[in-house]
Amino acid sequence: ITRKKFYQGDPTQENLYRFLQLPMRSEDLVYLLSGNMPQLDLDPPAKLMLISDQKFYLVEGTNAHYSGKWKIWIDSQDLVPVRTALFSTDGVLIYDIYYENFLVNNNYLLPHELTILVPSEAKRLSFRYKSIALNKGIPQDAFQLKVPNGIEVIRMN
Repeated sequence: ITRKKFYQGDPTQENLYRFLQLPMRSEDLVYLLSGNMPQLDLDPPAKLMLISDQKFYLVEGTNAHYSGKWKIWIDSQDLVPVRTALFSTDGVLIYDIYYENFLVNNNYLLPHELTILVPSEAKRLSFRYKSIALNKGIPQDAFQLKVPNGIEVIRMN
């Protein structure tokens, strides 16, 4: 489906939600899309379990910005998150993120594919990274995207 629309706006939580329809803060989106875990509060302390038959550590904790509970599955051999899920206070899955195709980049093991599931909206978003460069300077003009002719510009502020 070609929609011929170009969205412009600040990277606020509201704009990210309008565009991606994901119930998360922009800061958390950056963590999660880069294969990292969300910042968990440790009061009360997070729970850590080893799921031996699946070879994962399971970390459960809370985050000050969400009223629910996070569950994070960490590969017990490589110590990287392979799945992150956020549940509401009544245990309903809000979203589920799967990290796959881990490759070494500058001595870091990073996922090159991830899938975000939002069950309440029957939504599935998949991301595939082709070329990852860490700690490289990005010129400011790289963020100035040119709008092609015939494309509708939608301001999101």
